[in-house]
Amino acid sequence: MDSSTERQCYRMEQSVGGVLEMSKLTGAKCHPRLAGPQIRKVYETQRSAYNETKRISLVSSFLASLLVGNIASIDYTEASGMNLFDLQSMQWSQQCLDACAPDLRKRLMPPIAANRLQGRIADYYVKRWNFRADCMIVAGMGAHCSAIAGVKLDDNWLVLTLGSYDAISMDFKQRPELHEAHVLCHPTKPHEFVGMLAFRNGSKLREDMCQLLANGDWDRFAQMLRDTPMGNEGHIAAHFPERGYYPFAKGTLRWTSDINQMSQLAMEGVKSFPRPELEARALIEGQMMHYRSVAVMCGFPIGPHSAAYRARYAFYEYREVNCNCRRCLMRRGRRPKLSYGTYFRQRTAGVPKLMATPTPGSDEIYTPLIDRYKSMCRLLGCQQSDSGHSSQQHLPSNESSLNLLY
Repeated sequence: MDSSTERQCYRMEQSVGGVLEMSKLTGAKCHPRLAGPQIRKVYETQRSAYNETKRISLVSSFLASLLVGNIASIDYTEASGMNLFDLQSMQWSQQCLDACAPDLRKRLMPPIAANRLQGRIADYYVKRWNFRADCMIVAGMGAHCSAIAGVKLDDNWLVLTLGSYDAISMDFKQRPELHEAHVLCHPTKPHEFVGMLAFRNGSKLREDMCQLLANGDWDRFAQMLRDTPMGNEGHIAAHFPERGYYPFAKGTLRWTSDINQMSQLAMEGVKSFPRPELEARALIEGQMMHYRSVAVMCGFPIGPHSAAYRARYAFYEYREVNCNCRRCLMRRGRRPKLSYGTYFRQRTAGVPKLMATPTPGSDEIYTPLIDRYKSMCRLLGCQQSDSGHSSQQHLPSNESSLNLLY
């Protein structure tokens, strides 16, 4: 994850009155990877390029811009992920715009609701590719929120996405007070919200461990997981090779079942576990316990009836299904025109699919392990504070609730 704009984050937050005020306005404190701090960095380091820029948009709006033949508006969901959007008024925040760069409002298109249309498709696509002249273009949306929209989730859901950075997302009827999380406008439900937290140490960490333990063979790595019991015989590990935010910690700590968390040995842990399969399961279980702890702290209800679903992206499994070019029409004949809602419901029947339910006895095994994992994270967080790094970050002067968790 890009961390090159931490200085810009700090300056933007100070300009609006601090971290909590930025979070109150936009749904999140400034994050280095978001558009607002990135725009400020361009303004500070490439002033002439900024001055010559007429419009600023997002990659998620690029396809919509191509299809309408003009700069498309940014929808509320994507706008709320820029540190520039006021969640109360559903408009650009003038305070944040001024804190970011001068004359920024005139460079941004007005934000629109996710269910608003951008306009008709450009004539080029009608003439060149035989699109219908009355084809309407909807607002563009990023991959993460598109995934949430695509799986038709009901109330009280939690989505865990695994990638270069992992993320958990939760739905909320009312806007939550999550100063460490990122609160976004819901992509499909007006006036509702999504809480999202991103974690730095994602697929890169897992790939490195797979390479170390199984020579990069994921089948072999998966077999290591199957060869170890739930709870991993008490072996747990907290891996933060890159400094994390939940908690604010960096480093690796491994505990065996016989380590007393109040002892001196707990500060250092062990250098490695006796078998590679214990290392493999400690990594995966540690990450899952970490994400579960953060979700519970954010108010998500996890109980005995929780279940795991696997969702597949439901949009256009085959390109020709809804294609109106001459070749496809001649091959299958013209079908009655369907509304997008009808088409979407037909294409996503049975999604998501139930894949797993809690294994009996797992609560008794993992509840004490989760408490031990939290203690490990607290120790890593204390070591990070002692090293002096925390004083350089744009964090509130008082510890946030999520950092108090650890």
